[in-house]
Amino acid sequence: MSGRESHLDSEEPFTSAAAAARLARERSRAGTGKWDATTVTFGLAGRVVGTVLMTLPLLIFLKGFFPFGFVGVVSWLVVFPRGIRELWRRADRL
Repeated sequence: MSGRESHLDSEEPFTSAAAAARLARERSRAGTGKWDATTVTFGLAGRVVGTVLMTLPLLIFLKGFFPFGFVGVVSWLVVFPRGIRELWRRADRL
């Protein structure tokens, strides 16, 4: 048996637990928490600004509540929670 074969035998087999642990280590080094900005997410300031901008249409709908504002408020109650959830989602859960 050569040195290369013994090296391959001593490695831990690829399992989902080993892959999950490796991925967790990589994420901890990359800084992919909720408050960190990445290439696909905003940082804290961007998320706060995005939340304010997403709230503005609701205020406009409430100002003109009758007759068309009602439709806007009802539809916004469907869109708003989904948008906020996506805006505040961690980068590792995309």
